[in-house]
Amino acid sequence: MAADWLLVETFGGSRCEPTVLAAGSNPKNMVPLRSVLGRGPFLADALGVTARVIESRQSVEARTTTGRRRVIGHPLLAYGGLVHGVYLWVGPLDEDPPPRAPGTSTSRGTSAADLTICSGSTGRGRTSGGTSTTSLSSSPTSG
Repeated sequence: MAADWLLVETFGGSRCEPTVLAAGSNPKNMVPLRSVLGRGPFLADALGVTARVIESRQSVEARTTTGRRRVIGHPLLAYGGLVHGVYLWVGPLDEDPPPRAPGTSTSRGTSAADLTICSGSTGRGRTSGGTSTTSLSSSPTSG
């Protein structure tokens, strides 16, 4: 399970499986999300929350289908208002997520460090991810 926030790029929108650019303050080389979370019961929930953040451009919090964990996603918005990436956390219901890495923001005009990590993406290694969000119950979170 991801103990730290994951910075996930979303250049392919909700049609492609997102890749992880950082776990906490540790950079990743566009690793598929399934490689970080594994193929366990929470992967589909994490993909579903990511898709909902992309579509709504707002933060999303949901319980996993097992009801034992929660998934939180916050959008990383580009200047045009499109979702550039998603900060994603999966953890126990009774646990508060750790602070996100310094210098990160969910607002437009995000820091140059965030955009530098994402620049030059070619979408390599991504597969289609037909993700369903029907099993998730959501409640909005504050930024």
